[in-house]
Amino acid sequence: MTGEQPPSGRLSELGARRRLIDDVEVTLIFYGSIVYLAVISALGSQPTQPSPLGAISAVVASATVLYMAHVFTALVPRVARAGRFSWADLRAALWHDFPLLASVAVPVLPLLLAAWGVIAVDTGYRLSVRLTIVLLFAIAVVLSRRDGLSWRRALIAGLVIIAIAIMVILLESQVH
Repeated sequence: MTGEQPPSGRLSELGARRRLIDDVEVTLIFYGSIVYLAVISALGSQPTQPSPLGAISAVVASATVLYMAHVFTALVPRVARAGRFSWADLRAALWHDFPLLASVAVPVLPLLLAAWGVIAVDTGYRLSVRLTIVLLFAIAVVLSRRDGLSWRRALIAGLVIIAIAIMVILLESQVH
C-alpha cells in the first residue's frame, strides 16, 4: 500500500474543499474583477485620467449595479418556483453573490491610496490593475491545487487563465 487514499476518499475530500470555496462564488470574483479592471483600464488610459475618487466612484457604482443585477436574477427563479417573495431567499442571494461586490475592494485600495496622496495617481491606476491580476492568479493557482493539480500544472493553469483574463480586460476596456 502506498499510503494514497482510495479514489472515493479523494473525491469526498475534493467535495469538502469545494463546499468551502464554491465554484460559482469564484466565478463571481473573476467576473467582477474583470469588469472592474476593464473600467479602471478605460479610465486610466484616457489622456487626462479622472481623479482617483472619480475612478473609485465609477468602479463602486459598476460593482453595486452588477451585484444588484445578479441578486435580482438569482431571485427570479426562486420567486417563480415558490410563487412568492421570501426574505430568506433574498438573504441567501445577497450572501451567495457577495464575492462579486467584495472583489471590488482590491482594485479600489490602490486608487484610495492615490486619492490620499500616498502614491501618484498613475501609480494608483497601475497598482490597481496589477494587484487584481495577482489576486486572480493566486485564486487560479489555489483552486488548481485544491483540485489536485501539481504545483507546476497549477502555475501553468494560473498563467493561462491570467493571459486570457488580460485579453478580456483589454477588449472590455476598449468598449468602455
